[in-house]
Amino acid sequence: MDRRVYPAYPLDMTTREALGHIAAALPSLIKLLYRLIRDPQVPLAVKIWIGGTALYVISPLNFSPSRDSILPFRVLRYLDDIVLILLTLQKTFSKTPFEILQKHWDYSMPIDQWNDVVFKVYSDLKNAV
Repeated sequence: MDRRVYPAYPLDMTTREALGHIAAALPSLIKLLYRLIRDPQVPLAVKIWIGGTALYVISPLNFSPSRDSILPFRVLRYLDDIVLILLTLQKTFSKTPFEILQKHWDYSMPIDQWNDVVFKVYSDLKNAV
């Protein structure tokens, strides 16, 4: 197995470029998460993280300021969702065996590089808050 133990952080890309990579791979990422939920080899904790995050994101309840608030507060309404999604992805990548992730991944960027991109965005957002 040729897997790195630690992420290659900081990457040679900005947070904006990393978010662009994440946005481009959203369909592949959704397929990966769906396949992981259905795979019996994936740990139950990972399935709970994925399912709980999906329920939170689609939930109509939001604990942020109202829609009538000024622009910075409207942006903050989605920041908690983004941080939770990135945290779930980081947990998924760290708790799921690498072979299973690689088997279900169908994006052009290798899964270990993708993990580094997610870690970079998560770390940058976490440090900004």
